[in-house]
Amino acid sequence: MLKKLTYSLSIVYFIAMIGLYVDSTEVGEVQADYGIVYGNKVNLDGSPSKRLKARLDVSIALFESGQVSALVVSGGIGKEGFSEAEVMQHYLLKAGVPNNSIIVDDDGYTTSKTSKNAIGLVKEGSSVIAISQCYHLSRAKLSLYNAGFNEVYGYCPDYYELRDIYSTVREVPAWLKYWFKGL
Repeated sequence: MLKKLTYSLSIVYFIAMIGLYVDSTEVGEVQADYGIVYGNKVNLDGSPSKRLKARLDVSIALFESGQVSALVVSGGIGKEGFSEAEVMQHYLLKAGVPNNSIIVDDDGYTTSKTSKNAIGLVKEGSSVIAISQCYHLSRAKLSLYNAGFNEVYGYCPDYYELRDIYSTVREVPAWLKYWFKGL
């Protein structure tokens, strides 16, 4: 009996992981008022990690193509001692994104905090595109809906690491937590 239950739960868990992945990859040509770039690790020299750089490069492409009018960069101060949001801002400025098209949120320590902060930083009724890794997009979008946004899309860079397997497995309980608690 325990073996069957374990097997059944494993199948349900695997289906949930596939569902999160499908939700994050169903992206077409979308247009929104703002792109919200979720923070990630900064290197010890103060440069964006490869993962964060991939998110920023996607946000630049969305901005340059006119799919978003402005970008919200959000993140806290990591153990490396740098503000993720400020590192992202500097990267975007170097790439030619005008400063008046960048909104900096230095207090986005979690997905939920970023989403809640964003609702207060942008114009009421704005549409948004969450920009993060594929495994994270479903939860980021859910969090934006929970924060009060009505029109939410997601976009992920074409960048993957071996670590994403662990992150995908961990995302199922994280998504459930956000769904149950309304984070």
